[in-house]
Amino acid sequence: MNEINELPVVEIHDGKPVTSSLQVALYFGKRHGHVLRDIDKIIDFLPEEDCQTNFQPAVYDRENPSGGRPIKERMYLMTFDGFSLLVMGFNGAKAMKFKIAYTKEFRRMADELSGTKLNKLERALKAVHCF
Repeated sequence: MNEINELPVVEIHDGKPVTSSLQVALYFGKRHGHVLRDIDKIIDFLPEEDCQTNFQPAVYDRENPSGGRPIKERMYLMTFDGFSLLVMGFNGAKAMKFKIAYTKEFRRMADELSGTKLNKLERALKAVHCF
């Protein structure tokens, strides 16, 4: 996915590369509350094991405007799959660049693999006009 030169910050957490909902909000210029809302909607549709694998609840410290102790705010840590599920619902130039790069990489891998199972998958996707 070389078309995207910058992405939200990715860190290793529990041995897996993840990014946070806060980083996604910053990268795409969205309110963090809106990103949380979008993730919550995704989670409502996912099987529990996919939620646990791709969206891990976490907290971060936000500066307290009154100068006291930092305020604990909720966020999610998400895997690449979780990030992809989230971003596929976004609009705008950065989201479109990601979707195009993702699609090109998928096609590149399809060309590389070009096995029977993948051909069946492509035929099924073409039948529902995904490609």
